[in-house]
Amino acid sequence: MPNLVRFSALRTSIIEPDTLPALLSTASQTLESIELYMPTALWIGHDTRSLPFASLCPLLYRLRTVHLVLPTLVSPNMTAFITHLLGSTAMRLETLKLSHRSSDSFDSTPFFSSAHSWPVLQTLCLPSETNLSRLPVSPGVRKLELNLSSEAPHSHVTLPPSAFPVLEELHCKHQDLPAFLPNYRDIVRRPIHTVVLPGYGRDAEYGMDASRHAMRHAPDDPAHMFTTLRRVFASLSHSAIPVTHLSFAIKGFKLLDLPSLFLPHGIQVLETLTIVIDGEQPDVRILVHARKALCLHQLLQDFWVCDAAVACIHPGPDRQRPVQTVICR
Repeated sequence: MPNLVRFSALRTSIIEPDTLPALLSTASQTLESIELYMPTALWIGHDTRSLPFASLCPLLYRLRTVHLVLPTLVSPNMTAFITHLLGSTAMRLETLKLSHRSSDSFDSTPFFSSAHSWPVLQTLCLPSETNLSRLPVSPGVRKLELNLSSEAPHSHVTLPPSAFPVLEELHCKHQDLPAFLPNYRDIVRRPIHTVVLPGYGRDAEYGMDASRHAMRHAPDDPAHMFTTLRRVFASLSHSAIPVTHLSFAIKGFKLLDLPSLFLPHGIQVLETLTIVIDGEQPDVRILVHARKALCLHQLLQDFWVCDAAVACIHPGPDRQRPVQTVICR
């Protein structure tokens, strides 16, 4: 396949032992995007010293997008392969996505040891456990996704003040939001206009991901939830530009209380608001009333409310039901 531009294999057991080396060898002059569901068995048991990484990762002259789904067990050979791949393409990489198949916490930082900077990187998606202070210099990243796992520790992210200076879209835990939008006058504020909390960014239509881990990161107690959301809205006002798109998850919260959260912090320019609710679906009349109350003070154009997918939260054929969505415009 000498003229191949994009290769995507995001299904298990689709890559045969000789597929990847042959692909990288024959399409090295034209390949621009590679998406791989990394196999496990093919990378275990090989001698790291003898594995020809140079032949597996030739100079990919046009590669700009790398998306890798990592297995539960990441062997030293696979780490070396990914490290070489990211290092050899660092100067032209525009999109990098690394995700982990296991629900255990996972730090992808070791993969970046051979890359000192990503000068043209614009989209970066990593596990939330990644140590951001050890990433290569990435001055042009505009979209950052920190994907959650069910066992992700509730620790706060460590972020250098100068990191991601032009960041526009952020997906992260609500605990980490103040690190990206600090209330400091002596640093350059990031121009963030889109915030997704936590992990609701993969659904193409609604801008959210109702995964089985979604509600694990939403506050349980209503009072705690209200306090948490108040801190979230306070952080939004610290962006260099108005935040116009917001998505978050709540558990049985009264939508009529939302305006009291928005108004004290001057959040008056929201255009899209997406809320995922775990619990009984609220009455449509309440949704409409809440939407009207918000629109009295804001430029809200789309108000999306969705109950969390029971099929994902409680797996099992006898417990599935479709996601129900109410859209107020």
